[in-house]
Amino acid sequence: SPEERVLLVRCLYAVAAADESITTLEDNEIFEIATEIGLGRSEIVALRVEWREHLAVLKTLPRER
Repeated sequence: SPEERVLLVRCLYAVAAADESITTLEDNEIFEIATEIGLGRSEIVALRVEWREHLAVLKTLPRER
């Protein structure tokens, strides 16, 4: 069901964020899986935003802190 697909993607992000950082590779893989199970780009982006604080690509470099 659509709800189960969303829950699956949330679970994938939760697992990827277990170490407090979602790498670009992990993020790309989750995006690919979400696309394969039929989620649209806007749905995927909305789910991704929920995990923005863990996205490595958005974290500042140590020297910038």
